Amino acid sequence: MARRFSYYDPHSNQPFRISRSKVQLFIDCPRCFYLDVRLGIKRPAGFPFNLNSAVDALLKKEFDVHRNNKTMHPYIKEAGLNAIPFQHENLDLWRNNFKGVSYLHKKTNENLSRKFFNRRQLVCYQDQPI
Repeated sequence: MARRFSYYDPHSNQPFRISRSKVQLFIDCPRCFYLDVRLGIKRPAGFPFNLNSAVDALLKKEFDVHRNNKTMHPYIKEAGLNAIPFQHENLDLWRNNFKGVSYLHKKTNENLSRKFFNRRQLVCYQDQPI
């Protein structure tokens, strides 16, 4: 498959456009960056994101059963923790990719936000209520 952009040519008079992802590639692996940008050899792809999404969806579903029943998940019991999955009316909102939990810092007008996941973050210790 042909690439839509040119490779880096050190003798060219034209500026070479580089994306943020290419800068990150250089930070992660300078050799991979050189092979990609100079020779056109792309880095091997990682696991597809849909596999991660499927595992995440299955874990959420499994933890929701224990959350609704107010019981400990077997993994939590096995780890020796006295905890049950956290229950809150805004849980579905917090899990949403485009909403999540947010905090507006009024002095700087910066809105810090992130999506919550089940593992570790949404667990409430039974003897320490939130």
